[in-house]
Amino acid sequence: EGHKHEADSCPNGIDWSKGKNIVKASALASQAQMGRKIAALNNINPTELCETALGPKGFSEEWNMCKRTSSTHSSTTSSQAYCRHNPVSGSTYCMLSKLTLLNDLIKVSKGGEEISAVMGRTEAQEFPVYSPGALSLSCFEDEDSISHKHATNYYPHHLKLITNALTFDPTMSCDQDAGTVVSDTVMLVTRYEYANLFHQMTDWYNVFVVAMKEDLLDQPLRFVFLDGHPKGALDDAWDLFSKATIQNQQPKTTTGGGFIRVASLPAKSCFSRA
Repeated sequence: EGHKHEADSCPNGIDWSKGKNIVKASALASQAQMGRKIAALNNINPTELCETALGPKGFSEEWNMCKRTSSTHSSTTSSQAYCRHNPVSGSTYCMLSKLTLLNDLIKVSKGGEEISAVMGRTEAQEFPVYSPGALSLSCFEDEDSISHKHATNYYPHHLKLITNALTFDPTMSCDQDAGTVVSDTVMLVTRYEYANLFHQMTDWYNVFVVAMKEDLLDQPLRFVFLDGHPKGALDDAWDLFSKATIQNQQPKTTTGGGFIRVASLPAKSCFSRA
């Protein structure tokens, strides 16, 4: 009941006496977590709370995924990676450089089909299943990465599946024998309700917040859909964010468009920044 005394000034007129608006212990992982979260919220005014929960400034916790070494590998070949977490909203995103993706280690439907062609397909088939090594970084894993991976509250939803499948190999070269090398920033996205405008708007807002935090608003972006959902009326809206260039090593060609489906990628892809 953090800001009950300010309910009268709330634009939405929240009734804090209703059960759905009361923070309950059962909604949090533990009593200790509940105490820390409520204490933090009680000390934030509504404007700061909104900015912290929904804006880029809320991502106040950061940890490295790649161990920083003196120079067994040069910075031109080694990966760098970190994650940022918002303790108020529970959101996490990670930025990875020189990320290798092996398509044959990801099991997911092709995606992009006409809905009439896939009637009866289960939703589970449209969400990716990752085998170990499906994604990999050219570095040693940092101890912070290991400890956060074992915690329960840092990697939500599909991000947990990705980090569980992520492997670390400092001897690996990302662009060697890669069928696709992407030089611009790529956002890997797993969509839930791909045909629902409200849920797609939350996806777009999350993209906007991360782009603000990472200073990417003026840079070309490309999106890789990790899901295998069929074609939807909202798909083309992803093109409006930005467009990037994908250079295929064999042959040397360029493809446009703002998104690509993971099942359409070659066997090995190298992302300079994702």
